Amino acid sequence: MLSVARLAARQSCLRVKTAPICSQQRTFINGFFGLGDPDNKIPTDKERRLRKPEMPKDMPESLRKDMEELGMEGVHDLDEAEEHDVDGFQEAGLVPPEDAGTFQNPILIPSRLEERQVGYTDPVSHAVFWFNIQNDGNLYFIKDLGLFFKVLPVADIE
Repeated sequence: MLSVARLAARQSCLRVKTAPICSQQRTFINGFFGLGDPDNKIPTDKERRLRKPEMPKDMPESLRKDMEELGMEGVHDLDEAEEHDVDGFQEAGLVPPEDAGTFQNPILIPSRLEERQVGYTDPVSHAVFWFNIQNDGNLYFIKDLGLFFKVLPVADIE
């Protein structure tokens, strides 16, 4: 008799009633505080600002006008724009044309510096290998790929 009672108690504990997931919303809180339905929008940094940013007093007038034309209110907007346009490591990579890599038509690597580090994926092992290439006008031959590389000097913007 005791084992039957234990079995019945165990089965009743396993049958815990829960609401379906679709109805498990915070209806009490939304109704009580009058919050309504969420709009599912995350505010941007610009929308979260408590006060209007100020332009530095020593900023040139031409830069100030350019920033106003672009809709930038302060230096923080300029910093944010620079973060999205970083010159450096290009994650997308460089896919050369089909006929590039010969002695007459080397793969050109753009660089503003005297030396640049270039990476390539080995076609057999798929490992990434790196080599340095100098901006000295010489061709560099990579034996694993059987391709020639050369630096394409890029003039500095300033």
